[in-house]
Amino acid sequence: MKKVLFLGLSLIALACREESNECCSPPPVFNLYINKNSESYKEFLNSEGKFDTKNVSLYRLNGNVKKEYTVEQIYLLLQEKYLSVGTHLDYKNDIYTGKKETLYLKNASKTYKIEVEGEMVSRNGCCPVAELKEIKVDGVKIENYFLVK
Repeated sequence: MKKVLFLGLSLIALACREESNECCSPPPVFNLYINKNSESYKEFLNSEGKFDTKNVSLYRLNGNVKKEYTVEQIYLLLQEKYLSVGTHLDYKNDIYTGKKETLYLKNASKTYKIEVEGEMVSRNGCCPVAELKEIKVDGVKIENYFLVK
């Protein structure tokens, strides 16, 4: 068992070597959490009480062009207390750019304006990870990714 563990750790270390072209960190995500005890939580559910995949969307506007992101429930670890709404991104993406970027999270009754400032940061020769500097929802700074805590 020790040999298997050692071999596994060795393979992970090799994957993170600087000259490796393959990434050892997962691709970034953009995610927001909504407390299930809040009134806002109900806005993200359909009539059956499930996540409203028809009416919930995440998008950005570039002039008159609307770019939609695939919306999913990410990070189910917190699912007991929070609804997780987000999207998977590529390492090179248009959200974590180092500048303030504006997104919109829409449900059946409301559209939230989300301003994100973050960037992709590489450390120790490994692949870049998303680092959030600030996030505002409708002009109000929020803690980490909690839309409604």
